[in-house]
Amino acid sequence: MRGGGTTSRTERGTGSDIGLHRLTFHHDGHIFRIVIDAEDRIPKRLRFVMPARKPAAGNGR
Repeated sequence: MRGGGTTSRTERGTGSDIGLHRLTFHHDGHIFRIVIDAEDRIPKRLRFVMPARKPAAGNGR
């Protein structure tokens, strides 16, 4: 994380998701995400590869 190769994001649930927290880590095109509930359990865990972005139309490249 110090070298900038891994970034992270935290989110706190609102509305019907109050009590949930989502932690997302990005590294080299890979994403790891966990959801933590109010009892500090992990009801959801995801890992996937981020799809490559398509160039925007009309950018001249």
